Amino acid sequence: MKFRLPLNTLLRLALIGLASTIASSLRGQALPAMALPVRQQAFANSAAGFLSGNLDDAEAKLATAIRGVAGTARWHALSGHELAHVAMLLRNGGHGPTAVAVAQRALRHFSQAIQKFSASSEPAAVANAYECMGYIEEEFFGDLDSAAKYYQAAVQLSPTTGQAAALLARVQQSASAQATRNGK
Repeated sequence: MKFRLPLNTLLRLALIGLASTIASSLRGQALPAMALPVRQQAFANSAAGFLSGNLDDAEAKLATAIRGVAGTARWHALSGHELAHVAMLLRNGGHGPTAVAVAQRALRHFSQAIQKFSASSEPAAVANAYECMGYIEEEFFGDLDSAAKYYQAAVQLSPTTGQAAALLARVQQSASAQATRNGK
């Protein structure tokens, strides 16, 4: 029998990783002193909505931690990161279908971030969003072709940003091994 932690516990345990992700998304800008407690509360408030399938309400509660910049490129990028993180926690907690639905929402936010960052000529931020989209396609949907396209776009825009080059190589190797197993 698989041991499962309650989602609230998983969300709280994940805050250290979330703070790191948010910090890197802000490209070195320091988090305000109250950011972690606000985010912890937003995660706690949204957990019941994610578990019950009320994703709109849960996402709205999760977004309260970044409400000051709603609709901007950074807001969409941060929302995408947070939703991807929640999707991982849901999947690891045995809530696969909900995790996939949340991952789809994360993809939509990253897509919006790309559009808005592209308009402001921020290639590193666009590359980061493409890298995240590739990871989501790979991890939640098993779509290695889409993942490779997103990783490739990230590498073309900003070869030294993130880990897209290494992720692209890994996906290409996995796709090749899969093709060999399938006799292609």
